Amino acid sequence: MISLVPLTRSSYESSASPVTILDALTIRRAIEDFRRETINDVYVRSKQAIHGTDPNLGRRRFQAALALLTADSLTFTAADLVERTGIEPHRVQAFLAQLSLAFGGAPAERRGTLVPGPTHPLKMRPLVVHDARYFCSLDILGVLHRIITPRLNPDSKLAASGTNSALWARFDAHRAGLVEDRTLDYLRRSLNAPLAKRGLKYVSPQDGNGELDGLVLVDDVAILIEVKAGALSEGARAGEPREFARDLRALGL
Repeated sequence: MISLVPLTRSSYESSASPVTILDALTIRRAIEDFRRETINDVYVRSKQAIHGTDPNLGRRRFQAALALLTADSLTFTAADLVERTGIEPHRVQAFLAQLSLAFGGAPAERRGTLVPGPTHPLKMRPLVVHDARYFCSLDILGVLHRIITPRLNPDSKLAASGTNSALWARFDAHRAGLVEDRTLDYLRRSLNAPLAKRGLKYVSPQDGNGELDGLVLVDDVAILIEVKAGALSEGARAGEPREFARDLRALGL
């Protein structure tokens, strides 16, 4: 089962109760639930605090909402996540340690940057910790994907001991199917296409039997889609041309 593969290769993996992928996804969901509940609570409380038909009502509600956004209301502790998830405290703490950055802990050249770049430390450690309270700066799902993927690949230097080629093949097939579904759905909706089909079989005089990942019809235009699922290196994400070209070649492009 994917849920039994340890998330880390360090001491957590050799412990009697390692952090698993299922743990990581469960904790991530608890963090997102906390963020959503906080925003909803602030909205409801600010709405209740301000009544009437004052023309400045919207501005006053906004000011009231800001006043409710205190440090404690926007942050959480490891104990909060243990209570929400039921996961053992040391496993929650191990997860938080791997994805957190101490307040003021970013490299000096990155401090004061308004928008985190592709290689900003918050891209890999989106939780900011101060006095044992955590603030989530980004949705951590993308971070988890970049952490989990190499641990499932038995050919990776970061491969976890619980993985194998069969498990990786299942993950790779699911990832490819998901990318194809999302690609087709985005194109269909953005183009308002009446017809979008996935996984079409065809016969070519030159190549014999083949498969088309996707077909989208818009008026008299047929869009033939070939989808490649894979991961980009940090260098490619940062815009390094050679790294990007290497990653594309690895995907067969």
